[in-house]
Amino acid sequence: MTSAELDGAALQHPKTQAGDLKFEDVNGDGVINQSDRKIVGTPWPDFTWGLDNNFKLGNLSLNISLVGSQGAYTYLDAGASLLGSNGVQNNLALTDRRWRSEADPGDGIMPRSIRSNHALGFGTSSHYLFENSFTRIRNIKLSYDLPKTLTSVLHLNNLNVYVNVANVYTFTDYPGYDPESSITGDNVVNAGIDYLNYPLPRTYTLGIKTTF
Repeated sequence: MTSAELDGAALQHPKTQAGDLKFEDVNGDGVINQSDRKIVGTPWPDFTWGLDNNFKLGNLSLNISLVGSQGAYTYLDAGASLLGSNGVQNNLALTDRRWRSEADPGDGIMPRSIRSNHALGFGTSSHYLFENSFTRIRNIKLSYDLPKTLTSVLHLNNLNVYVNVANVYTFTDYPGYDPESSITGDNVVNAGIDYLNYPLPRTYTLGIKTTF
């Protein structure tokens, strides 16, 4: 919110000033309160997709598995702490885009730094609602079948060695740890709420598969 927008505007708090969050006067009564709530976003994606790729060259095989989701939203329930710019907790990197002055308003989304953010008293806000679309490299597996000339000496029908990497990388603009996070698991009533859920670990596996 700019200084010019303060004059005659419906304000959420009497101490609101330039650089604070601006709330929509949904019902147009000139007052910002609980009557201005409305439904925004959805935890359900427009579509999800997956792609499995297999490549083979001689005895060498490569499998790459991709998954993705488009159009859903997640409420970052820890946003008040991680995006507060109050100097108490470490914040997410995007708080560096915050409002600093009229001449340096940042990205127009992140408000000014404030020790005691009165805007938080308004309750749940779409300020902490983020689109969670993503593309994830879910799995990469590289394997090699040893030549028959070698496996026959070992009295084996087949010997395959492989290396597997799971949850390789996730491409997303979602600022939390994992765009698929939900503190309620598969609860459809409260889906799409993230409170610093532990992210999916990247795991490495070395293995041998053989047949006698």
